[in-house]
Amino acid sequence: MSYRGIVSLSGIEYFTALKWLFCYENQLTTLDVSQNTALEILSCTSNQLTMLDLSNNTNLEMLDCRDNYLASKAALGFTGSWDALDLWGFPANIFDPQKTGAPPSGAPSGWAAEAVSRAKDLGVLPESLQSSYQQNTTRAEFCELTVALIEKLTGKEITERESFTDTSDINVQKIAGLGIVTGRGGGVFDPNSGISRQEAAVILEKVARKGLGKELPEGVAAFNDIAGSYAEKAIRQMRGVSPGIMSGKSADTFDPDGKFTREESVSTMLKLWEWFNK
Repeated sequence: MSYRGIVSLSGIEYFTALKWLFCYENQLTTLDVSQNTALEILSCTSNQLTMLDLSNNTNLEMLDCRDNYLASKAALGFTGSWDALDLWGFPANIFDPQKTGAPPSGAPSGWAAEAVSRAKDLGVLPESLQSSYQQNTTRAEFCELTVALIEKLTGKEITERESFTDTSDINVQKIAGLGIVTGRGGGVFDPNSGISRQEAAVILEKVARKGLGKELPEGVAAFNDIAGSYAEKAIRQMRGVSPGIMSGKSADTFDPDGKFTREESVSTMLKLWEWFNK
């Protein structure tokens, strides 16, 4: 269950016989393992956890909770022997005093930091979007990201244009000109409206097909909440490659109407970059 952008593991407490849990590199803000008393190995590094109660996990043998926002070992309430606990060779780095309480204002979350840094290095993260990573991406901002990606990968400027009555944003005009995005009707684009997860999936599929000339494979029906969505096919295609372009909000839900943050948007652009260059 790692590298999937999962925001909740609600229900994990019912798996009382669970011995190993690997949920690193996700977006978890909470993790309740109080009922998982048989747990022997827990790896939850690179999430957004501010608390973790291990008081009932006396059978724990290996623990990796680095790169979260945990204040101290004492805050975990672990009653077993710290000396006997295998900390994956990182005893000094499990708790970072500079990273307690909450992510620094304006900084990407721990799980997204590497993707944001790499996107900057590749030149596909416009300077105007290098802050407020946890806020919802607007429709215009998503267009800006897709233009940066397409023009960088193809090595040429998009020359197509389509205009709208409510925005003169050149990136919106370019992406609409390619037929990747459409307006709301009546010449209106609605640039400042937040983009939904299903909107993002549809646009990303078109970025691959129309912007980069490479089709994403069909994919599988991996989520139980997308049946009937206008974006169902595109959402399946987000999981048609490995690793997937977009992750679900849990192991079996996509949350099609949910918001899509800047850091999530950047992460998907980077995954498209990597898929295109394979």
